[in-house]
Amino acid sequence: MRELFALERQTREAADTIERSGRELPELADLLNSGLRRPVLAALTWFARHRHRDPDGAAIPEDLAADTAVDALIHALVPHAYLGGRP
Repeated sequence: MRELFALERQTREAADTIERSGRELPELADLLNSGLRRPVLAALTWFARHRHRDPDGAAIPEDLAADTAVDALIHALVPHAYLGGRP
């Protein structure tokens, strides 16, 4: 999860460029949506990319942002009984 978070954060500007280009090139938009975006965003939230556009989100330190996203996903996907007593 941390690797996916880091990848999404590191490639956010390139992904934004591809996203804008996809408006002119439908094939590129299809590739972005089905081949790249859907698998990554299904595993991670948009938080890694979009928080940088918001002053409050951009103020969150990278480590804390990653920890928060990972913790939220773990608690959303893993049944409480398997968390070993973690709240």
